[in-house]
Amino acid sequence: MILLLFLFLTTPLTCLDSENNQPTYKFAIVTGAVDVANATTTLPNVASEDACVDKCEANANCVLAFVSSSLTCYLFDYGSITAVSKNGTNGTGEAGTVAFKPLNANDTTKNLWKIDTSEGGWTISYATPPPVICGNFAYNRPYPDSCNPECDVTMVQVNAVPGPLTRSQMTDNASSWEECMSFCHGEVACFVAQYMDDQSIQCRWWSITEIFFLTRMEAQDMQGGHMAIKIPLSPVSCKYTTEQLLDDKYYLPYNKILYAFKRSYIRIRTTPKYYKFNQYMDENQQYMRAIPGCESDTVGSSIGFRDDPHILVCVRLVSAPNITHAAANELCQELDGKLMTERYFGFLSPNDCFEYFTGSMLMSDTGGASQIYKDYGFTNYGDGKEVKIWMGAEKDNTTQSFKWQAPEWAVGNVDYSKVCTAGKSKVENRVFETGQITWANGQPDMTPGKDCAYLKAQYKSEFPTYGFYTARCDNEVADGFACGNLQTNKRGIPPFKQIADEYGVDPPFGGRYRQVYMILLLFLFLTTPLTCLDSENNQPTYKFAIVTGAVDVANATTTIPNVESEDACVDKCETNANCVLAFVSSSLTCYLFDYGSITAVSKNGTNGTGETGTVAFKVYTNQPACDLNLQFLLNGKNYPLNANDTTKDLWKIDTSELGWTISYGTPPPLICGNFTYNRPYPDGCNPECDVTMVQVNAIPGPLSADDIKQDAENWNDCMYACHANLACFATYFDSTVGCRWWNIYKIWFFNRTEAQDMQGAHMAIKIPLSPVSCKYTTEQLLDDKYYLPYNRILASVKRGFFRMRTTPKYYKFSAYVDEKFNYGFHYTGCEFGTVPSATYTNGVANYDELMCVSLVNTPNITQVAANELCHEMDGKLMTERHAGFISDEGQCLSSFGRIVLNVPMYPNYGTKLGFNYQNPRGYKIWFGLEKDKSTHSFKWQAPEWSIVNGQTYQMCSAAMPKQTYVNETLNKIQFTWGPGEPVMVDGMDCGYMQYMYKSPYPGYSLKAARCDDVADIFACGHETQAKKGIPPFQQIADEYGRSLKTHEREAVFWQYQYYNESATS
Repeated sequence: MILLLFLFLTTPLTCLDSENNQPTYKFAIVTGAVDVANATTTLPNVASEDACVDKCEANANCVLAFVSSSLTCYLFDYGSITAVSKNGTNGTGEAGTVAFKPLNANDTTKNLWKIDTSEGGWTISYATPPPVICGNFAYNRPYPDSCNPECDVTMVQVNAVPGPLTRSQMTDNASSWEECMSFCHGEVACFVAQYMDDQSIQCRWWSITEIFFLTRMEAQDMQGGHMAIKIPLSPVSCKYTTEQLLDDKYYLPYNKILYAFKRSYIRIRTTPKYYKFNQYMDENQQYMRAIPGCESDTVGSSIGFRDDPHILVCVRLVSAPNITHAAANELCQELDGKLMTERYFGFLSPNDCFEYFTGSMLMSDTGGASQIYKDYGFTNYGDGKEVKIWMGAEKDNTTQSFKWQAPEWAVGNVDYSKVCTAGKSKVENRVFETGQITWANGQPDMTPGKDCAYLKAQYKSEFPTYGFYTARCDNEVADGFACGNLQTNKRGIPPFKQIADEYGVDPPFGGRYRQVYMILLLFLFLTTPLTCLDSENNQPTYKFAIVTGAVDVANATTTIPNVESEDACVDKCETNANCVLAFVSSSLTCYLFDYGSITAVSKNGTNGTGETGTVAFKVYTNQPACDLNLQFLLNGKNYPLNANDTTKDLWKIDTSELGWTISYGTPPPLICGNFTYNRPYPDGCNPECDVTMVQVNAIPGPLSADDIKQDAENWNDCMYACHANLACFATYFDSTVGCRWWNIYKIWFFNRTEAQDMQGAHMAIKIPLSPVSCKYTTEQLLDDKYYLPYNRILASVKRGFFRMRTTPKYYKFSAYVDEKFNYGFHYTGCEFGTVPSATYTNGVANYDELMCVSLVNTPNITQVAANELCHEMDGKLMTERHAGFISDEGQCLSSFGRIVLNVPMYPNYGTKLGFNYQNPRGYKIWFGLEKDKSTHSFKWQAPEWSIVNGQTYQMCSAAMPKQTYVNETLNKIQFTWGPGEPVMVDGMDCGYMQYMYKSPYPGYSLKAARCDDVADIFACGHETQAKKGIPPFQQIADEYGRSLKTHEREAVFWQYQYYNESATS
């Protein structure tokens, strides 16, 4: 019997689409096995599968049709069949095509049958179901009664199993899934329930504090299991579909789910791998160790946080026995964080001088009356056992030194003097050093492959009670990991009040323990101002940009106590020509600030002297008042005091690390627009402005390499230094590192960031303008446009061009070369950074096989991350095109279909320049090898790239004597599995190529792996530029009015030939 296809087709064999969207009878087709002895009707030798399905469609009592491989048709009437087996699971049934159908369209309340998935296939039962109440928690939301008061808590059924970090479970004696789910719905402590009919304990459930991830599964892989999540509904969310309920939404568990904080809320998200849960707390309330702004299950770390809240980091210490660094890093990122930094020397708690500062990392929360997280960290740490914790120290591939994932979290150049640990009678006087790594004796061990680090700690051991050790990232394990997060107001989490308002409740303040109530936080830029004054004629008018913040009210020009509302205060500022800002306190005292009277507004909780409330900035804009873009309006914009004269009496609002600054004066004349946002500039097309700097809210993204430091004291100096430096393509400035810049081809992705999350950092991209692009807006410059760097950006290819694109996640850079030009290769048409692959026949290239391959050196990358990046680069993870696919040491030049491990003109390609490919550790390279969920066999992402031309080629590898070959005939899709591979274990759904220098021919083998395992390199395949629809080089050159010299062949090392010719030839 063949394997189960198990795909419910959305289009039946006979495609009878209903134009009016009314339900009709259709057939869900699967491959399966049935016991044909119970068939109601048997029709031998039907003309086709369609003909058999037509017979069932014409028979009102027929519920299922089965067509055998010999085209015998079996029809089953209502009540005559109770089971269908998956292929290969039933020795008595005959395998074939199964078509399911409903019964009576005119009466949907009786004579029903139910089709359900079981471990063996499908079951069919017959009955009239009970009345539907609250939709019976079925998939097809919203229900007719979804918004009734009795349905304000629902159970969302999902195809999933408990995921990583799941803690202790509780059980119930329910004997069916319906009973188990009903129990959870009625049990106020239950948040998630699972039922497994093949287990001795069938019904399990978890409270809101005990489960963080559900691992998503395909329906056919649930094997009779079930799982559901409890969600409290608001008047808004009761109208959602099932997908919408799980698609990044926030919910208030107050009075509906136990063990939440009173003033807290939960977030549920769907990713390709997980359903994820976060619990946040009211950002305005202190929950003992949960410093305001830190989400649930994290503990705040901030040296003297009452005085220096801007250096607050929220730490989640997770006990996860036998976890690798790769797995810890992935989970920490799924938790929206980064592996933790050693913030200063003596970082661990408990200590004997806690009263001096609260910056130390708490090892457990066992604080009696102050305890709120009973599962935090290592509860038995005080017993004296050594604990190993993964931290965010990783080896830099360029410098070969260790650095932190988040160096900005280190505390430096501050003397907090008294640093101590438990059992230490005296204190250490220390000036903290930025970038501190407290290595243990004999560390760091710089053995190749030991690229990560863990902290080993022991209670009451010699000060500082811990030390760092290097380790392998993928096969050494620790007892847990420390994950750091920024405060929720720096991560775009909506404020608690916004969620509570959606539910129409305001839970009481008070209480520091988990109880029948709820949590979380934040400062979010509100998108709707208090006074909505839309401009119908699109002319600029004065409007108000609203944020939550803190100001020093002592400097207010006017104070008005007890105003009726926030709107009333804003109205006062609007009618006062000199007013630039209004502030409303929680007691409804209104403070107005005239021009020149206020210079700073702090974010919530960052100013100990200011009073927190609602801030209304007066702005002059033509944006609709109900849809103001605050990221733009409050980030470097000037506004006039007098609408009739926009050249003087201006004030400028800018974003700073602590909030916002306001400055006053008449700005200097704009030259080339001063690279501000408001393009096109009046002089934007002048010859002296033909190179511009585009400022973006972004940080350096993946694959960024070889940044160069620039001596600059501020962002303006940094940006103009890049503009003047022909070698600079992109530049970045922050207060920690200062000014850095990158050559072209050294930075490929810019991670987009909200303006309020830049924390005083800045970034800009250099773009050479043509007579066309000089007229673009800033958005247009980054919206899928092509540019010619010749004579404007050094280190670029003479006949090359680049492309800038904007996606929801990135600003992306792609580089191309003249498609007609031969750059030291035997083919043309491959983009920059890729090497061509095709075969020769009788000395003639097979151009129909031509494709382009990039080996991207990215240590410790998962298949998931590699796959995402390759797709972002417009490619697919690579196929093993034929046997003997890797060329090492260039012995087999007869077939250029093979890929090379390094390329002189691309220094960072593959194993990089030199003899690194001879590393005895070998290299793991992600290829596009994935397990098919239906057949459970491995397949290539791009099987069409396989070379199956039937020709024979001479292949070899480094281990073979020179002039010795293996004749390979390319006549099948190739899979060069290693011994014992592929390992067919659940979860090992991806595959990599293991290359080992001078191992037996072909020098590599394929191995199965988990998709979250890590490798050193990923192989990304590309179609040629022409097949991708990239415009020809000459089209771009014509836009710039350039006719570049063409040489028959460029030198191999063309990447290093700096072109700066004065002429346009």
